[in-house]
Amino acid sequence: MKRYLLPAILFLMAPQLSWTQSTYQSVYKILEEKCASCHGNASPQSGLDLEGSGATVSARAADVYDNLVWKQPENSYAQGKRFSQIYPGRPDRSFLFRKVNNGLEQTIQLDAQEGGVQPPVGHPALSKVERELIRQWILFGAPADG
Repeated sequence: MKRYLLPAILFLMAPQLSWTQSTYQSVYKILEEKCASCHGNASPQSGLDLEGSGATVSARAADVYDNLVWKQPENSYAQGKRFSQIYPGRPDRSFLFRKVNNGLEQTIQLDAQEGGVQPPVGHPALSKVERELIRQWILFGAPADG
C-alpha cells in the first residue's frame, strides 16, 4: 500500500513543487534549506559539503551533486559496508538517506556506528514528503536532471 502513497503525496504537494525543475533540483533545494547550515563549504560537518562553491545556483547544485553521488562517506562503518553518500538505485546503501531516513523506510535501520539520525535536534527536520522525494530520487538512479 505504501507504494501507492507517493502519487497521492506528490499530488497534494504540487503547489510546493515546481514541476519545471528536475527532481535533483528539488532535492538540492531541500539540502540547501535544511542541511547546508551545518554542511556548508566553509567548515562542513563530517566533510560533507551540501552548499557548493559555484558562482550560480546551478553551479552550486552541480558541486553538491558531485559531492554526493558515488562519494565515499568519512564514517568508517559506512566505508566498511561500501556505502556511498548517494548510491544510485539503492537508498539502503546511500549513507545520506540512511541518516535522514528516520523511520520512513522501515527496512533501513541505522547502526550505532553510523552515528545519529540527522538533522540533530534543534535544526529543521525533513518532512516525510521531503524524505520520500530523496528516497525516490535515489531509487530511480539519482539523475542530475530530468
